[in-house]
Amino acid sequence: MNSLERFRATLAFEPTDRPLLWECGYWAATIRRWYREGLPQRHGIPVDRPDGRGVGPGETRDVADWVQFDPYFEIMPVNLFVYPPFKEEVLEDHGEWVLMRTGSGGIEKQRKDRLSIPSRVAGPVKSREDWERFKAERLQPVLEDRLPANWPELVAKYKQREAPLYGPSCEHWLALVELVGLEQLLTMFYDDPALLRDMIQYLTHFWVTMYDKLLRQAVPDMMTVGGDFCYKTGPLFSPAAFREFFLPAWQEVASLMRSYGVPAIIVHTDGDCRRLIREFIEAGVTGVHPWEVTNGQNIVDVRKAFPRFHIFGGIDKQAIAAGKESTDQELESKVPFMLQHGGWVPYVDHYVSPDISWPDFLHYRGRLAKMFGA
Repeated sequence: MNSLERFRATLAFEPTDRPLLWECGYWAATIRRWYREGLPQRHGIPVDRPDGRGVGPGETRDVADWVQFDPYFEIMPVNLFVYPPFKEEVLEDHGEWVLMRTGSGGIEKQRKDRLSIPSRVAGPVKSREDWERFKAERLQPVLEDRLPANWPELVAKYKQREAPLYGPSCEHWLALVELVGLEQLLTMFYDDPALLRDMIQYLTHFWVTMYDKLLRQAVPDMMTVGGDFCYKTGPLFSPAAFREFFLPAWQEVASLMRSYGVPAIIVHTDGDCRRLIREFIEAGVTGVHPWEVTNGQNIVDVRKAFPRFHIFGGIDKQAIAAGKESTDQELESKVPFMLQHGGWVPYVDHYVSPDISWPDFLHYRGRLAKMFGA
């Protein structure tokens, strides 16, 4: 089986010759540590990537070649958010950190070394008037302006693919954070629910219109909704708030995706999302990526409660960082059960962190391979 066949069989809870050999990604500091510890450096990683930023599987050929990973997703290069983008620029330099204008028009406080997540200071939308102007100027559902020049060649290539295809995301929460800022967004549930509903409804219309045009040309194997609205102890809003503000929008988007045959409609979020899984399923979502180990989240418990829910990740990276014995215990407690019940793409919970040594990573991958029969 090739990578695409394994992925599709996994999503269908069907037998495969072996599980997919993937990782979600790495911190740049992790790869640089591994080069010092023996990973052969032939291709390298982007030289301008700071230690505190992620490096995707497609940017880490040295790891993929050494461990002999399966080909990872190919990502459709289509921007389905702010267009034309704003010019990214430094507005204020404060030594160790700067205020930056992002491509979506917001202002972020960023450490120059990128060792922490940027904090959104403000978004471009502060009022209804801002919102009306912004969507007229930057959120018009005209797909043709957003396609790469080689789009016809890409569509032809997608029809012959042997690895899964990842479509552009529909992430209401992240989009709203980009547009208004996290603090204002959280208060809008109470202070301005009418504007919040209007923004969600328009974004839904925008994405449904764009996807209807895009999916006529190429159907990906996975698309994501949601967007980082859960943290260590749970979601930033209640299930009742999700039902009131987001459930109808997600249902509309997921229904369109299903109508074109997209097999995986996945929530992208970090943190503990267990309180919302039933709402996810009602919305038409098929799983979660990446499944983080936090606040007692355990993929075995989730699989028992939701037998047909797709799970990506869920192996505790802290256990791997703690050494070989801890790694073996972690794998034995999860892998046999998860392989027996299916619907799981095994790798660590989010990016591989720099506290994991190259020898410990190789031990983890070697034990997995033996458990897989690879």
